[in-house]
Amino acid sequence: MKPPFTVAVVAMTPSRVIGYQGQLPWHLPGDLRFFRKVTIGQAVLMGRKTWESIGRPLPGRRNIVLSRSLDQAPEGAELIRTPESIDDLDISTKLCVIGGSEIYRLLLPRCDEVWLSLLTREYTGDTWLPAFEHDFFPPEVLEEHPDFQVLRYLRRKTT
Repeated sequence: MKPPFTVAVVAMTPSRVIGYQGQLPWHLPGDLRFFRKVTIGQAVLMGRKTWESIGRPLPGRRNIVLSRSLDQAPEGAELIRTPESIDDLDISTKLCVIGGSEIYRLLLPRCDEVWLSLLTREYTGDTWLPAFEHDFFPPEVLEEHPDFQVLRYLRRKTT
């Protein structure tokens, strides 16, 4: 099977914070609207901790959880054990990688694009986004908001 077109969808502060105590340390309705707009109708892939922080399947999306520790698939989601298992899934939509930090670390090398909500201010955090920018072209600004801007990074193709 051909690997799905894969996009990381993530919000971070200027110092790369993406989480605090298992949650987003901010509440930005505009960013939540952007997240919903780009993930609705797509497959979303997340780690166990992100699944547990959300607490339910995201409606209107195919929910996939990557975990080595879960005994069985959570209700409303599919379970895979390794990043390589993605290639065995029949995914006809985009695959949106939505966190957390370890999942981004594992899957950013597979991502075709990154859609990054870059916040304008700092928040306290204990979870950070790994560096990825060196593998991508300089970003295009997709949206401007008072509290954040959405940047789109395209992967540099290697030959």
